[in-house]
Amino acid sequence: MGSTGSGNFSDYSGRAGGSSASGKSMQDRCATAFNTDIEDVATSPYYKRHQQVPPLGTPLKIEAARRLEVKDEEGLLVGYLPTGLHYLFTCIDSGYSYEGVVAASSPIPIPTVNADFAPQ
Repeated sequence: MGSTGSGNFSDYSGRAGGSSASGKSMQDRCATAFNTDIEDVATSPYYKRHQQVPPLGTPLKIEAARRLEVKDEEGLLVGYLPTGLHYLFTCIDSGYSYEGVVAASSPIPIPTVNADFAPQ
């Protein structure tokens, strides 16, 4: 389990703000919807409580803590966002919030969740 980052400091470049390598401004990146896999699902409180992954369409939200946490409507932790999305810390600090839904999930071979998120 753990991070899906490349192990390079470039994984963390978005935390400081500014422009991305693709040439988009931080404002553009913050205002863009995205799809991502959620990390550490198998060890999450959600999985431990329900003994299953969240079903398709389950509403999710992102909260900034020590890591970017993905929670269900009850506030139960489902997992974490990958380090490549750490630019979202800056977006959240700037007033953005992100809500989404489970786009795909599977309990085997390991519990996995994929989600669509959009800025609010």
